[in-house]
Amino acid sequence: MNENQTDPTQWLAHKVPNYHDLSGLEKKAISDFCLLWSLFEARCLNEHGNVAAIAQVVQQLEPRLATRIADLAAPLSYFQNRYVEAQGFTYRFGQLQFRAGDRQQDVEAVLQGRAQSTTSVVTALLIIVYRFRNNLFHGPKWRYSLQEQLENFRTANYLLMLIMDLHSFEE
Repeated sequence: MNENQTDPTQWLAHKVPNYHDLSGLEKKAISDFCLLWSLFEARCLNEHGNVAAIAQVVQQLEPRLATRIADLAAPLSYFQNRYVEAQGFTYRFGQLQFRAGDRQQDVEAVLQGRAQSTTSVVTALLIIVYRFRNNLFHGPKWRYSLQEQLENFRTANYLLMLIMDLHSFEE
């Protein structure tokens, strides 16, 4: 076997249009996300990656979240700027592809500033991250060759690490 047959990055660069156009930072952020989500799902969600499990872990962490409220300002602002505009929601919000049970109305309320409790905010942010996960793992993010995803995955990675840091005391 040669390197192109054993190195996934080389294989993707040769087989997937526009993959070679992604920067090293973009590729790293996406790769890191895959690892962090897997660990988050295993350690925090008891291997049940779904909205109900996310809401449950946020509820359990509520007392600790209060000490990190300032750390949520940047991710919240990033998602509000990405998904909310004067007329409502941006086209990108629709690309999250919420499904029944994903609590879309709760996410909308947080992004529009109508729900501001710490648990509401953290749950909504993690639901967005969950939608990234589903859209990456199930394919929709490949429709646009993973373009313009660097800040999405950097923000998602930051949130996953923050929650896992808080959760680690539970074990």
